[in-house]
Amino acid sequence: MKCFVLACLVLGLILILRQVNILIILFIPFLAGSFQNLRIGFNTVWGDKKILLLGVFLFFGVSSIQSIIWYMQTGSFFLNTYQGEHFDFSNPQFYNILISYKKGLFVYTPILFISLLSIIWLTYKRDFYLLTTWISYFVVLTYVLSSWWSWFYGCSYGLRAYIDFYAIFFIPFALMLDQAGTTIKSAVMAVSLFTIPLNIIQTYQYKEFILHWIDMDKEKYWKV
Repeated sequence: MKCFVLACLVLGLILILRQVNILIILFIPFLAGSFQNLRIGFNTVWGDKKILLLGVFLFFGVSSIQSIIWYMQTGSFFLNTYQGEHFDFSNPQFYNILISYKKGLFVYTPILFISLLSIIWLTYKRDFYLLTTWISYFVVLTYVLSSWWSWFYGCSYGLRAYIDFYAIFFIPFALMLDQAGTTIKSAVMAVSLFTIPLNIIQTYQYKEFILHWIDMDKEKYWKV
């Protein structure tokens, strides 16, 4: 139960730092490992009302700090600090945010694409609970992130909006490598190592204005 209280405190910090990152709470079903573990965890927390209330109090107490500061400065608890910017949930850019040459996640961070081998592995292992919960979370996360009006998230190298969520790719990837045979493990690790010099070179290209920060396309990408 101490972990629950600490998690509520950290979740409050997550919300106050970057609101969209509150989506990490939806990854709990995957982390539970099974529906039975998820149910046991839920019943354990729900059964201890004092700890539950303490956790809720800590979450709202920490996450309200920003609103309190706003009120002290402006007299309003809520401010729109992103005026003119918005989500458009009717027009998610799934293709662009994942595989476009402009900023596609898997194009500029190919190790994450390689990590998707864990999805094939979960299917092979018939672990449909982990498979379903991971895919569901990834779809929801991508839907929300790609619905931001500027789906490429400004002038940066690659798709920076996913950086805080890299762990969701590598947890199942690590599980796969832990249980895979020596041959498969070695092959996957060898291929993965090639992504390191690629990212180093592209980061250099970005710094030197060789790789454009916002206006890349297929032709420009392969030219450089």
